[in-house]
Amino acid sequence: MERESTGMILLEAVDCLIGKEKEDSALVEVNSIKVNFSDGSTLFLDGQLHTVWSTQYIPHPFNTTEHDISGCIDRCFHNGDPLVLFMAPGYDVPSKDFLNFLMGFDAKGKFITRLTLLGNKSEELEIIPLGFEKKQPFILGLWPWQYIEWRKVKSIGNFEGFHFEALKKDFYIAEIEIDLLAPSDSQPTALRGCALKTSLTEKTRLIILSNLSCETVNLQELTTMYLNHWPNLEEAFGDFSRKIELLTYAVNSQHYFSTGGLKLDEAVDIKNLFNSHPVVLDAYLRWYFLPSGSDIQDFSVAKARFYDLKAILKKRKDYTLVILQVPPGYQFAAELSYICCRLNEREIIHSDGSKLWFLFSKVSSSLA
Repeated sequence: MERESTGMILLEAVDCLIGKEKEDSALVEVNSIKVNFSDGSTLFLDGQLHTVWSTQYIPHPFNTTEHDISGCIDRCFHNGDPLVLFMAPGYDVPSKDFLNFLMGFDAKGKFITRLTLLGNKSEELEIIPLGFEKKQPFILGLWPWQYIEWRKVKSIGNFEGFHFEALKKDFYIAEIEIDLLAPSDSQPTALRGCALKTSLTEKTRLIILSNLSCETVNLQELTTMYLNHWPNLEEAFGDFSRKIELLTYAVNSQHYFSTGGLKLDEAVDIKNLFNSHPVVLDAYLRWYFLPSGSDIQDFSVAKARFYDLKAILKKRKDYTLVILQVPPGYQFAAELSYICCRLNEREIIHSDGSKLWFLFSKVSSSLA
């Protein structure tokens, strides 16, 4: 068990997402990923990999850094890790773009030829050629109310207990096979995965689906892979929906992360920017990891509310718990909970190579 400053841990976490390997692009944001297929069709993914989009004009709260998404692309498209999306797109009918995603990632009749990282003005930041016929594994969530008339459950097993150790959450999961039908007369797409509940008496909360075979990953491994990226379920969907709604009403007033309003020493180059100016990391954390409309405007306020908290680090075999210690009467628990939720959805790796999981607890309590 180690004790550290919450401020130091949070700023190091943001530093991990930004990266400094490419000095001239450390703060370049990626708005979307254009996926080209061998038959000429295309689709888009948002920078944080929430879902499939038919347009490259994606709300800016779903941006990420070039460093962050490049690492994910390397792990998935070059090292064979599954691409983990939060959810299938749309509500009622499977879109043409989603069906293209299913077919192209499974290399059925077509395959991915290249990925293009696009910036806030739709400019091409980087083109990543793939160009080989290869199945790309994916995992995604399907809500029980999605595609009701366009899916057919072929089989569902018995629900058994599943403990998600990192966040100390208990679930119940059952193997499921479904056929996803297309509005056209094309063949249905067969997917396997698990139905997930938080108690045996409730209805299914989420269906986790994949093109991975049961011989490749078992049910528990599949569930863990999804929850490692998207552990917050309905809360995450609520946040996703609110951000889309806010940007729908303000479609012509998109704002992007910038260091333009920060008081920086012009003599400091990009290479030394983050070491010399924690205010930049703080600004990035507030921009992406605090609720929209937060009244926190500067480093001093964030420091008083969050950074001055103490934190306990608990090392586990495959991850590290960061338990933020809040005093009695702490007034900013809702904002701190939001920060933890958003951080836990990102692949933030500690210096020892383990994934960081953020929780918070009253000073007087203990967490095993």
